[in-house]
Amino acid sequence: MNTQHKKQLLLEAIKEMIADGVSVEIPVHGLSMFPCYLPGDVVKVIPIDFNNLKKGDVVFFERQKRIVFHRLIKFDHTKGQYLTKGDGLINFDKIINRDKLLAISILHKRNGKVLKIRHSIFIKQLIVITTPILGYFTYYLARIWYKLKNSPY
Repeated sequence: MNTQHKKQLLLEAIKEMIADGVSVEIPVHGLSMFPCYLPGDVVKVIPIDFNNLKKGDVVFFERQKRIVFHRLIKFDHTKGQYLTKGDGLINFDKIINRDKLLAISILHKRNGKVLKIRHSIFIKQLIVITTPILGYFTYYLARIWYKLKNSPY
């Protein structure tokens, strides 16, 4: 069984567990949510309650047969359309339809310790407001951080 097939099976298992109402802990890969979320962090997700969804929440969705988790920037429940963006990216994602949203993050761990500040309403709103500007800065900062972290020196 090749790696791509294993990833697809894992994606399907995660989607099924979330659909069954089970909370799932998923490791963070990549730098799209830098500096709030780093590779190796773990997030706990639960099914989305669309009635309690707020700007700034970190949502999980499927894109090109991969799970992505980015911050919710804007939404229109009546049209079932959601705009997201990775904190460490320059551009916003394409509009996501309601049926592609899988879960919402309720817990964030780094090195086994729970980080509570990430879920404060004030911090979420601040990130939503500043992300269009800070995206450029965090995008390049993430690449520098990664290179330094993985440097043999």
